[in-house]
Amino acid sequence: MLKSQHINYIKAGNLKVKEGKKCNHCHKAQDVLQEKGADVRMALDMLELSYEVENVNVISVSSDTDLCPSYHKIRKRKCKTTYICFSNSVNRAVAAATDETITITPRKVMSYLRGKLND
Repeated sequence: MLKSQHINYIKAGNLKVKEGKKCNHCHKAQDVLQEKGADVRMALDMLELSYEVENVNVISVSSDTDLCPSYHKIRKRKCKTTYICFSNSVNRAVAAATDETITITPRKVMSYLRGKLND
């Protein structure tokens, strides 16, 4: 769907499953999802884009503060940075490091998806 709108995106990193801590009540361990390598890949790709495309708007849907140094470098290159996140979980450090923060609600996402599924 993004490609049809001429929006480029990068899928990066791996998702690993590891055993979490055991529950105090039932003594069963829950699996925990952990991403590996996505932040480094995103940082490099965003920086590379800012060097290749003049006046590009780098949009990130990540609250990872490890990306903040990249945002600072990108902004020094006079490129715009936009942070998209859920309204109930804005990361203040990321918001401060970027030019613009766009918040969305889970309800808005669900209504959008319902509309797309009915098309």
